[in-house]
Amino acid sequence: MERAGTIHRHVLEDLAPEVLVEGMSELEFTTKLYSLNGERGHHGIVRFGMSEAEIILGLIGFGESSIYPTYLDSPGETKEYHQLSPCWGAGTGAS
Repeated sequence: MERAGTIHRHVLEDLAPEVLVEGMSELEFTTKLYSLNGERGHHGIVRFGMSEAEIILGLIGFGESSIYPTYLDSPGETKEYHQLSPCWGAGTGAS
């Protein structure tokens, strides 16, 4: 789990700024981050001690899209997918 956390931190803090481009959809950004994690050996699931919750990668939301309600006690959801599955982000472009 510590190794997965190290990979996750490296991808989000060091590599994410390099792949994020203006006009990219939440889905595009999420899949790039997921690939970067997997290529480095991350198992693909983020677990945390809040109601034994786990998600894939994390919640990726741009602008207004990131404040929709979700089942998870978290900052927000994305507008295109169902609130019970907040993992991938909207696929039609940035909000």
